[in-house]
Amino acid sequence: MLIEELCLDIIESCRYDKLTQAEQERLYTILCHDIAMAAVGGKTDFARSLLDPNLLVEAGSLRGTGDRSTYTLIGRDDRSLSFDMAAGYHSMAITATLCEDFVSGTHPGAILFPLLIAQTDAFVMMLPENDGQSHDGVRHLLDGAVVGLKLALLLSDVFGAKLADKGYRPTTAINVMAGVAGLGIAQGQTSELILGAMATAAGMISGLAFPFQEGTEEWLVQVPLAIQAALLASRNVAAQSYRNRRFLSGGHSLGQFLGAARETMQACPACDLSLERIGVKRYPVNSFVQPAVEAALRVPSLPLTAADIDGIVVRVPPSYASMTALGNKGDFFNPNLGLMSIPVSVALALLHGKLAFADFRETNDPAVMELTQKIAIEYADALARYDAEIVVETRGQRQTQHVDTATFYPSMADELEWIGRQCPQPVPWIQMLVAAYGVGGQ
Repeated sequence: MLIEELCLDIIESCRYDKLTQAEQERLYTILCHDIAMAAVGGKTDFARSLLDPNLLVEAGSLRGTGDRSTYTLIGRDDRSLSFDMAAGYHSMAITATLCEDFVSGTHPGAILFPLLIAQTDAFVMMLPENDGQSHDGVRHLLDGAVVGLKLALLLSDVFGAKLADKGYRPTTAINVMAGVAGLGIAQGQTSELILGAMATAAGMISGLAFPFQEGTEEWLVQVPLAIQAALLASRNVAAQSYRNRRFLSGGHSLGQFLGAARETMQACPACDLSLERIGVKRYPVNSFVQPAVEAALRVPSLPLTAADIDGIVVRVPPSYASMTALGNKGDFFNPNLGLMSIPVSVALALLHGKLAFADFRETNDPAVMELTQKIAIEYADALARYDAEIVVETRGQRQTQHVDTATFYPSMADELEWIGRQCPQPVPWIQMLVAAYGVGGQ
């Protein structure tokens, strides 16, 4: 089976009501997580830079008029007159936190969910108040999210490593196709149109396969740009007469561009497409760094100083050994590179008793560099995936904290408790999803 055929099968057969209960819970969990991150990230200058004052209206404006929709701006009281602006704002807000969903080094929700939220707003806002059909809009969102996420898993498994090997960020190149597909499902498009839009998105690879610019903040622009590419592909597909049917495996395809083996693209039915593979990032660091940060923040009596600490051992799985950047202790030519480093991220967490993106401005500070020199990384066969352990010796006392992978794959209840600490003010979209999960999610 060619990969395009498998994509078609996912588009036509994967829906929310066909998920296992565990997958349904994971879907709601990562949706709520990313929406909470949008509420947090909406306060950043990055997200606010995408707002056009001429396209803002007061909350509640135009609801149910039947002639104009307005769109949620999560974390704000006002709303947008523009679908595109709302989707771009949400993608930037999620990404700016660096705490989005994650799987195989990519973050599909940051592109997929903003498109689906705007589409759900378009559906619900055209209805009169209390019409009783709001849950239909949520179901369209859920179905679109299922298709988009499963395509993201498939495409990441087949092409993600190839993109990374060439020095590109896989998130945008891959998930613009997933975003197009999820949006198409939510809009009720035919499978033929959805595949055509995916083909158009795949053809944008030269613009969406962004090269790594280590330590810069270029990724913050890439995700909203991928949103615009997805919208362009989705809106123009109906006008196309001729489409590339082999956009992943044929000539002038994504597979050919990346040099992917034909056997790899035919073996993809063996990929694990369970949504349970998708976790949540709770710290603004590389996915492999966050377990060490979580372990460090569980150490009692934080914050500490370098003088308090005699030595630190961070134990991680043997698979980490191939990722040499994770052990980098500096000196860093750009402070943001610290978020790729276990020693720097652990040092900042211990010194601050917390970890925020802004803390990485101190990556090269003497106090941080002094502490990183006391940190050793060990590879432990007993650890796997995202397990981590930290041993901190302070004034002759040894403290050990262990974190296992399950921490980043929380239950819905655990995630909502965590969200409550990040967002003390209620987030209406999360409240709506929690209500929908109680009605039809279990």
